[in-house]
Amino acid sequence: MGFFIKKHPACMQTKDHWKELGNRLFQVTLLWAVCSVGCYLVADHLFSFLAKPLGAFAPNTAPPPMICTHLLEMWGVYIKIAGLFGFLATCPFLAWHMWQFIAPGLRPKEKKALRWCFVASPLLFVLGGAVAYYGVCPVAWKFFTELHVKQRGVSVHLLPRMADYFNLMLWMMGVFGLFFQIPLALGGCLVFQLVTLSFLRSKRKIVFLSLVVLAALFTPPDLLSPLCLIGGVYGLYEIVLLWATWREKKTTKKIFP
Repeated sequence: MGFFIKKHPACMQTKDHWKELGNRLFQVTLLWAVCSVGCYLVADHLFSFLAKPLGAFAPNTAPPPMICTHLLEMWGVYIKIAGLFGFLATCPFLAWHMWQFIAPGLRPKEKKALRWCFVASPLLFVLGGAVAYYGVCPVAWKFFTELHVKQRGVSVHLLPRMADYFNLMLWMMGVFGLFFQIPLALGGCLVFQLVTLSFLRSKRKIVFLSLVVLAALFTPPDLLSPLCLIGGVYGLYEIVLLWATWREKKTTKKIFP
């Protein structure tokens, strides 16, 4: 029968769908493990890459020294880095399997719209992570570093713990990547008619205020970090509205030429 179920989707029973899903998830998990091992072999380079924003504004562009507080800490950081970058490398394969699994149950118009969603999702996640890495984190880390340097009358030396820094770094990149998925999710809701264009237009103020609150909760307390998150996500929200307006006009012309 092969690794996947070779039946026509209309003839498949529920157990056949579950079996196919399990087979696809097994392949994705196997590839994730292989990619993670490959990333672990170059984990020292990935380690240096993630450490650069901490020293971006230092005089010699070198990050301050980090400390380890237990024997396995550095190994644990390498495992996290390898697992994360291995998952990012697996994302296109995961998106392809998800598409192959759900596409038979979609209408032609839904297929056409969601095809772009599966392409745009990893790109937007990478874009969000890049905004955090290149724009937000260097300025945020400079803000927190200067808090230690400018203490008067007290000698304060910044010695960040390795695990804490990399957890925070990965958290920031992950948060920005996930928040940049919000407009894409709204586009999917429009395609499946879960929400209407007029509803999204009427909720602009609520969306903006919600982003302000979420940015205050999930970003460092400097000025640039929440502004980048709010501006980036809200800008994508407006782009989704423009796309939905164009799509609505195009549909109207086809019905009433």
